[in-house]
This record gives sequence, C-alpha cells and structure tokens, in this order.
Amino acid sequence: MKTLWKLIVPVGIVLSIAVLVVAAFIPVADEPVEVQVVYDEPWCEAMMLKPGKEWGEEETVAFSEHCLQ
Repeated sequence: MKTLWKLIVPVGIVLSIAVLVVAAFIPVADEPVEVQVVYDEPWCEAMMLKPGKEWGEEETVAFSEHCLQ
C-alpha cells in the first residue's frame, strides 16, 4: 500500500503543476465585452420609470428611436 502512495502523490503533484502552467497561458480579454441592449417594450417601460435627469445621451437617442412611434 505504501508503494501505491509513493506513485500517486508525485503524479498528483505533476498534474497540479501542469494545470497551473496551462492556466497561466489562457488568454485574458484586453477589452471588455460589449453588452447588446435590446430596445424592446420592457426596456421602454423601464426607461419611462427612470427619472429624465438620469438618462444618458445614448439612452435618450435610443428611446426616441425605439419607443416613440
């Protein structure tokens, strides 16, 4: 039984090191992923509840294009 542990422990250590080495080379995104906003009816309703002074320029333009018909 001691012989089996002598084999398992080094293999576990080698696998742990291999995982760390592989993880070190996983690329990390330099730029944040853009979230695509869906300008649907629920979005329009949520904007109507949001005070106008809190609206950004993009929200104002999107609201006028997608919600005022």
